[in-house]
Amino acid sequence: MTEGRTRLRSFAIITTLLFLSGAAPAIAQSNYRFVQIGTGLTPAYDINDDGVAVGFFVFGDPNGNRGYRWTESTGPIGLAPNPGDINKFPFFGSAQVLAINNGGTVVGQGAATGGVPFVPTILSPGGTFTFLPPSETPSVLATARGVSNTGAVVGKWRANDQAAFYWTEATGIEAISPTPSDAFFARDAYDVNDAGMVVGWCSGTECGIDASGYLWSRTGGHFVLPKVAGFSGTFHEALAINERNQVVGRYGGGGVGGVFFWSAATGTVDLAAPAGLPQFVDINDRGQIVATIAPHAGGGTTAYLFSNGVWTDLNTVLPPGVTFDIDTVRAINNYGWIAGSGAGSLMVGYVLIPPTVDVTANGGDGPLTLGPASPLQISLAFDGGNGNLLNPAELYTGFASPFGVFWFTPGGLSATPTRLYAGPLPTFGSVPLLNLPSAGVLPPGTYVWFTIVDNDTDGAVDGHFFDFVVTTRTP
Repeated sequence: MTEGRTRLRSFAIITTLLFLSGAAPAIAQSNYRFVQIGTGLTPAYDINDDGVAVGFFVFGDPNGNRGYRWTESTGPIGLAPNPGDINKFPFFGSAQVLAINNGGTVVGQGAATGGVPFVPTILSPGGTFTFLPPSETPSVLATARGVSNTGAVVGKWRANDQAAFYWTEATGIEAISPTPSDAFFARDAYDVNDAGMVVGWCSGTECGIDASGYLWSRTGGHFVLPKVAGFSGTFHEALAINERNQVVGRYGGGGVGGVFFWSAATGTVDLAAPAGLPQFVDINDRGQIVATIAPHAGGGTTAYLFSNGVWTDLNTVLPPGVTFDIDTVRAINNYGWIAGSGAGSLMVGYVLIPPTVDVTANGGDGPLTLGPASPLQISLAFDGGNGNLLNPAELYTGFASPFGVFWFTPGGLSATPTRLYAGPLPTFGSVPLLNLPSAGVLPPGTYVWFTIVDNDTDGAVDGHFFDFVVTTRTP
């Protein structure tokens, strides 16, 4: 089983635990830590689960770099692996897109020659470029837009008929609609998940009046997403997909606009977003959604978080004393870290960091396979967010095993959800929860080790913040 599918199955286990415990989905919190990236023209475009953001130096940094990787510890560092690569990647002009996966691969628009034709470009964590071949009609708009954790890349390719593409190292680049069709023509591809499911927008008779969102895979072909009821005459674009195959996008036209959600279980749902035309929309595996919305009458945009059925202006969750004006949000990772820009035309990049739980097995995020003689250490770290303290708080930790679900308590193990601690919870580094010299004391099977932290002390598991790691004990 692949790492992505193992984590997805384990995520389903955790969400089932929360449901059985009577927990509500995660809600918007006000304990974010705010981190500004640079002083201007440094918009952040994406952020992965390791807290690595990517963005642009719009006019270049002192060394000429046009793009950056950012972590809280390093700040923004130029993307170009060598001085001679500065003019190759990324280009901010026509495409204005950067994406990063959990392995650190970055995609966007670049050129081996530093100029036209611009092509979809991949930059490996080790600093190696892959410039995808230009199409038969090279385009200044051709760019990579999304990259999965398995390395699949999607974007738009051709110029005159603007075709969506899909690429893997094994398959090479291919148009999702190899031959333009009056029935279905995939014009752009915005995102791809680890199962190879691609989303974007299409034209043609199957796509109805104006554009429609679509879902596509190499094995399953295409599926045109139904439009929001009552808005069949507006354009719809599917902009993001998570590992649960949940899709979000935008619709608009004729003075209306909104954010839609689609899943196989729910169909297309209008999320009743604040009035305006959405520009950017993203979703994480927890179902939290971020969107940038422009008012129909013009003026500045507003950045929102949608969680637990509520739209929240991100400016309202800034820590006390922070006067920064958030106007754009582009990405949210699976821990709820949010990236974008603000301060109007200055386009200052930022990251909002909520309280974050980190569970590891033998120092890694897993999944981890162990033999009977292998040691096993499950450790926990916590970032309390603003002020390095979450107050009030309660902590639950336990494991799902082949023989049941158990919760650690001050007195031992319990089959009933029971908190391990209640009270102010400060930031702390990695500490061991369980240390086994030999995993052989565990029966063979798969174990999901989890920790849940709530922003209250009501004794009920709400699942505000959580993490887990998967281990498998072989016979």
